[in-house]
Amino acid sequence: MKATPMSDTDETDAFDDVRDLLERGLSASEAIDYYATEVRGYSQADWADVRDKSRQAVNKNVRQARRKQEPGAVE
Repeated sequence: MKATPMSDTDETDAFDDVRDLLERGLSASEAIDYYATEVRGYSQADWADVRDKSRQAVNKNVRQARRKQEPGAVE
C-alpha cells in the first residue's frame, strides 16, 4: 500500500487519534503501529517495511495495543 497525501484536516484528525491512543496508555510504537494498520489500512507487512521493522514486531505492538484497549484492561 502506498501512502497518500493527507490534507491539513486529515493530519489534525490523525494527530488527535494517535494522541487518544497514547492517553489510553499505549506506547508510541503501539499507537503508531495500531493506527497505521487498524485505522489507515496498511497491512502489517507493508507497515513493517515502512518502519524498517519486522512484521513480528509490528504484530506484537498491534496485539498489545488491542489488549490495552479492552474493557477492564490495566495500564
